[in-house]
Amino acid sequence: MRLRTLLLAGAAGFIPGGALAADLVVAVEPIDYAGVCDAYGTGYMFIPGTQTCLSLGGYLQFDVWLYDSDQVNDYFNLPKYLSGESTNPSNPLGDLTGAVAGYVYETDDYAAPWTYSEEIKLIFDAKTASDIGVIETYARFVIESDVDFTNTNHAAALARTVNLDRAFAAIGPIFTGSYDSIFAFQNAGYSLDGAINADPIVDQFQINHTRGPWKVAFALEDPRDWFWAASNATGDYPNLALAVTGTWKDAFVQAALGVTDRTTGAGWGAQVSTTLGSGIKPQLQINLAYAENAPAYVGGFNCSGTCANEGAWWSAMLSGQVNLTKTLSLNTTGSYMDGPSAYEWQAAVGAGWAPTSVALLSVEALYVDKAGDDTLGLHTQFKTSFGNDD
Repeated sequence: MRLRTLLLAGAAGFIPGGALAADLVVAVEPIDYAGVCDAYGTGYMFIPGTQTCLSLGGYLQFDVWLYDSDQVNDYFNLPKYLSGESTNPSNPLGDLTGAVAGYVYETDDYAAPWTYSEEIKLIFDAKTASDIGVIETYARFVIESDVDFTNTNHAAALARTVNLDRAFAAIGPIFTGSYDSIFAFQNAGYSLDGAINADPIVDQFQINHTRGPWKVAFALEDPRDWFWAASNATGDYPNLALAVTGTWKDAFVQAALGVTDRTTGAGWGAQVSTTLGSGIKPQLQINLAYAENAPAYVGGFNCSGTCANEGAWWSAMLSGQVNLTKTLSLNTTGSYMDGPSAYEWQAAVGAGWAPTSVALLSVEALYVDKAGDDTLGLHTQFKTSFGNDD
């Protein structure tokens, strides 16, 4: 020990100014580690060096549909192709309306009673507390392939696409971006299929106020996002929407009004939705909607181009779910829409198995009746998720 002490003391003597060993330590900048942010629920982390909390989530979803007849075809608009009227002769599939001889189509060599699709969704949600309320930036990206040709209006989307599905910025009570209309139902039922809903994604400017469990929101929405084409919206003023949502015990309640200015005159709609039960309890949802000269408000489609006043429309949906065990549930959904020019039934019954909180396997039988055109099918979905996936 004496020898070691003498050596250390001698080494210190060679240091200029007689500096101690502690003076030789090099200063290192402190490292910012991402910390857990629990102010906005689970899944948020502080972005290092900031007071912004970021959540990253998403899922991968694989769907398979099997029908009782050929529901999947590559449609070829023969009249437009022969007349040279097609805007893209190499792909007349893109011309789904306005055929010379009306809606006349012929299929190519591919037709099938089944189809499948994949969907990948990535969600970024950043929130920062401020004196004027929470500042939020939200973006949701989707990569998807072929879709269900029976129950969607994306029948021409035959190729994989990448799109900005939803995005918005919110500063306290001010909200702007592309997101679900506040007129839309907050819950589309507990089944994969069977629901008839007014659920468009619209560009909007919104002002809202929250008091306890209740929220009131008013929005100016782009009418073109509600319709198939811009030709049936005047553009004199945006769609107006007012919604009230809230919870009371185990019940969630939503009521909304919508007004639109169309080439056929003013249109309006109203809807109310109630959801009962949550968690492991049996759950039930009831949706009712009514509209005048605006079928889109009840889950239908407004006409495009020159058309007359579309009259009164209404729709109803009933959906329920029962949890048999912690991992197995049964669900069913039925809905009906009626109006002067069309009616539609949809129904589904199925089961879901969730072995973990991030995996779900669902199987459902479905039925669709569009003005007498019946379809029976089977829908299977496998989904894995991470983080906040909504």
